[in-house]
Amino acid sequence: NTPPPSPEPSTNTNTSPSPSPNPSSFSFTDKDILGGQKYGGKTKHPGNIFYRDFINSKKDEYNAGNDREKKLLIRRVYRELHNDERRFMIEMKDNGKGKD
Repeated sequence: NTPPPSPEPSTNTNTSPSPSPNPSSFSFTDKDILGGQKYGGKTKHPGNIFYRDFINSKKDEYNAGNDREKKLLIRRVYRELHNDERRFMIEMKDNGKGKD
């Protein structure tokens, strides 16, 4: 009996995002969309301004659509935000640090 051949080295090219950063070293970017009560001044945060303008630009399309079209629009909006590396950030009750 001959042993089975050794497995080939992994060629996994998975580029899935890494886990969330350690909360003690966490920082927000201008692309982040801030929520929660502890983020003072969040209406002036660049990410929130972008998000408000982006959502407002989709209102007419959403209001004119039927249920199916609305669901498709919501998916498209999510995909566009995700592809642009935007994150929804909320405060954590246990330590007040941000989490996406």
